[in-house]
Amino acid sequence: MHARRGLLAALALALAARPSPAQPGAPDAGREAEVLVEVERLAAPENRAALVVTVSVKAAKLSLNRQEMGKAPYESRELLPGSYLVEVSAPGYRSLSRSFELAERSETRLHVVLVPATGWASFALSPADAELLVDGAALELGPGGGRTELPVGRHAVAARRFGFERRELLLSVAEDQESSISLELSPAPFAVKALRPSRPSFNPAAAGELGKALIRFEASAPGSARLEIRDAAGLLVASADFPSLETWELSFAWDGRGPDGLPLPDGNYLIGLAASPAPGAEASDPLALSSSIRIDSSLRIGAAGSLAAMPGSLLFPDPSPSPAKSFSAELAWLLPSSGMADSAFALGAGLSLGGKAQLGLGLAAETEGEPKADLGLSLLLALAKAGPAALGAYARGTWSSADEPLLPGSASGIELSLPLSLAADSLSLGLSPGLRLELGSSSPEALPLARAGAWVARPRWRAGLSGELAFEASGGLRPSWPALLCAEARLLPGPGPLAASAYLLAGLEPGASPSLSFGLGLGFAP
Repeated sequence: MHARRGLLAALALALAARPSPAQPGAPDAGREAEVLVEVERLAAPENRAALVVTVSVKAAKLSLNRQEMGKAPYESRELLPGSYLVEVSAPGYRSLSRSFELAERSETRLHVVLVPATGWASFALSPADAELLVDGAALELGPGGGRTELPVGRHAVAARRFGFERRELLLSVAEDQESSISLELSPAPFAVKALRPSRPSFNPAAAGELGKALIRFEASAPGSARLEIRDAAGLLVASADFPSLETWELSFAWDGRGPDGLPLPDGNYLIGLAASPAPGAEASDPLALSSSIRIDSSLRIGAAGSLAAMPGSLLFPDPSPSPAKSFSAELAWLLPSSGMADSAFALGAGLSLGGKAQLGLGLAAETEGEPKADLGLSLLLALAKAGPAALGAYARGTWSSADEPLLPGSASGIELSLPLSLAADSLSLGLSPGLRLELGSSSPEALPLARAGAWVARPRWRAGLSGELAFEASGGLRPSWPALLCAEARLLPGPGPLAASAYLLAGLEPGASPSLSFGLGLGFAP
């Protein structure tokens, strides 16, 4: 009975709070907050009532009978029965002011849903097909403009159309008030600017995004342009014609290959752009731009991995970060030979910062009779590179709720190491001495750690071996078994960045049979 009474009260108040229809041509001032009400009888002392108020907006202020009670949520069980004026307000929202009857020995629960405070703006645009932007987002109006509702406050307004000068202004919108704005654009003189490649260097033999460069430029008005790319001797190796410029941003995807379809030689290439306005249009300098790009066949990113926040191989951190601003990720399933009951799903991601540092993130969900979780964070810094040799600094912190994580390197701890690699054509060898502080036990222990790797990296695939062995420092250096060995391969099968991977992981210990795990992964490389 009481539940039905509360439901009826909530329905009645919600209907009363519904916005009234807006009058054509005038701001809609009838909208206010919705209030959902529940009333429940309590075995409370006589001459007392309870009130609980929650609000949909954080930090909303509440007043009872004109007395400020602080920020919502609010709760009191010592109120006298009677009529109470409840007022709720929050910046940028319409306020609520409503009276409620609090009955003796009852609890009244109010949930107030505030609605944004708004005003109106009418826009007149010339030319009629100009695009209107409010706070950076396109606003769809009819030809020549129109009327729209906007939140109270200041808004950045811009109007633009290709071939015209952009106009910008700040608009202040007051609650339930209407503003009229006229934006008339002036024709823009023809000009081109910002000729730039998407990356300073690339390898045409590489798969994915590394195998091409996007050359961009901007135009201000209708016209035409021709883009030419020449080698160091001035020989034309690629060109693109733009007979009709009809938008601000234009681009040409260059694959870095010659007429025979083979990658062009390493070196710097000059990009030149010559443009001219449409007949009868005014032009301004410059109408010729130049830039440069480099072809570098040493950029061999063969789908390096990042599981357990380990960039490179599963057990060896590659000291050479990926190219600047590149991002890679992989989702893998690992399965031990003992059966599916102890399998793991792992997600790894790597983000290169400026080509000199790389952040790594590793997540995993494991099963050891019940679900377990792994987390890893890492930072790789490129310290030096001299010819085929590269030296880096690698730091990683890991945490796991599993006693013995299936994903290697995921046990709780902190690792510091200095990976060093030496490349000869497509073959690379690496060694990484380091120190690991084990945090999974009650008495943390620092263990010397050695990692090693050997891999072949080609533009469309990468394969290799990596290993890990920790040592006990007490009483002289002694191996802490098991040692880990991983054979892995990654393949970029098509022109896109999609990469497939396979793993065979072995735990080796003298006098014992090796423990084997298998893995399959799918992700994308930079």
